[in-house]
Amino acid sequence: MLIEPLSKSTEEGAIRVLATSFHEYPFLSRVFADAELPRHEMLHELFGVSVGFRVACGQPGFVAIEQGVVIGAATVVLPEAEGFPPEFEQRWKAMEAKMSANGRNLFEAYDQVQDETRPKEPHLYVAAIGVSADAQGRGVGKSLLSRVHELSASLPGVRGVALDTHDEANVPKYLKLGFELIAERDLLGMPNWYFWNQGSAGE
Repeated sequence: MLIEPLSKSTEEGAIRVLATSFHEYPFLSRVFADAELPRHEMLHELFGVSVGFRVACGQPGFVAIEQGVVIGAATVVLPEAEGFPPEFEQRWKAMEAKMSANGRNLFEAYDQVQDETRPKEPHLYVAAIGVSADAQGRGVGKSLLSRVHELSASLPGVRGVALDTHDEANVPKYLKLGFELIAERDLLGMPNWYFWNQGSAGE
């Protein structure tokens, strides 16, 4: 298994893995309920924007590759990340237009809760991480997060890595991987757990 930076050649594989991995994810299941398109198509659009933006603009992300196939992917947000450039902003708005009003409200509420809860220190944020079903339990996610920690340690002033989840099954997994549970928030009736790992902070 190889862990490589996200690139144009692995873009579609990363989109596929993330869209599949998040199909039953509680938050996105609610976000895309009553959308104009089936959930799997909405997820493909969501991660098409998220992954495509990172490839086009050189933003960080990593993929796990085995025998030439992407089996895992992680997207990362930099401390001073800017918004989408116009092309991807238009694609994002087009996706939002296909969502229900409740779905859009949930996304807005999540943005607010995340802004309030994320660590105040400069950090990398894992926006999404997913592993193919047939590669689960083999340390793929751990290997992807290790590369994120390496990136964090290499960046001056960055103090660590943070992430969150809406899936309670993920809580013990992140604790086992050395993350500290720093907050549990309520997102319109849905639990939302926040984690922090200072690791070896960059100087």
